[in-house]
Amino acid sequence: MKKSGIITLVCFMCLCVSTAFISKKAQSTGMVSQTGAPSEGTCAGCHGGGSGSASGITISAVPAFTTNTFVQGQTYTVSVTVAGSAFTKFGFGCEILTVGTNANAGTMQNPGAGIQLLNGAFGRKNMTHTTPKTGTGNATFSFEWVAPVTSNSVRIYVGAIGADLNGSTNGDFPMSASLFLTTPTITSIGESINAISALSIFPNPAKDNIHLNYQLYQSNQIKAQLISITGQVVAVLFDEKQDAGLYSKTIPIPSTIQAGVYFLKISENNKSLAQRLVSIN
Repeated sequence: MKKSGIITLVCFMCLCVSTAFISKKAQSTGMVSQTGAPSEGTCAGCHGGGSGSASGITISAVPAFTTNTFVQGQTYTVSVTVAGSAFTKFGFGCEILTVGTNANAGTMQNPGAGIQLLNGAFGRKNMTHTTPKTGTGNATFSFEWVAPVTSNSVRIYVGAIGADLNGSTNGDFPMSASLFLTTPTITSIGESINAISALSIFPNPAKDNIHLNYQLYQSNQIKAQLISITGQVVAVLFDEKQDAGLYSKTIPIPSTIQAGVYFLKISENNKSLAQRLVSIN
């Protein structure tokens, strides 16, 4: 019994999942400040010994970080995919920091299913899992990030782990990765960057209707879609010609939509303008 207690204590000190942690606690939650950011550690401090082909971390976003750049003030849906073919349980932690100062860059918000936003060391915000996410060889964690309005470069830090469910910290596979982002170079003065602004969605979670407020800067064909976490379009809420101006729309949620977390995407002539996470009960 003394040995089991030591294993449980060690797991509490780590970011992510181990079977010892799962077996001793009803719920295994992510830990902060283990992303590999400056002055921080990673899960490798106490987990290791595991293996698995094509293991690693992929950081992506909608809209995409084209050529590793971000648009100031843009809201992104960031997705972190943790992969390891030998594993079925995954956890993660993420920080987005300003290069040089290592302070929070922009705003992380609206954590998706199985994710929480916590305060970490040095005042840094951390997205971590709330419970281990199950997946066959990989799992994806998604949340929103509002990019900073400054031109400073940022870096996304991720620490993650795959667990082999063998009852100890040995046999797990810790991983870490980072993504460096800069602001794009503006080549023409007065160039229109955003065709939509002030987008808000409420209530969230939604049940019967979704209310949208937004402003268009030019007349065009506007489409609103509900998209699953896996990227599948599950419903087209509207697809219509709209003039420039302020809009407030109430949209019934189709009865075919099951409860869960979705992306609500608004596009102009099939060019993505904005996207938000929305939970439907």
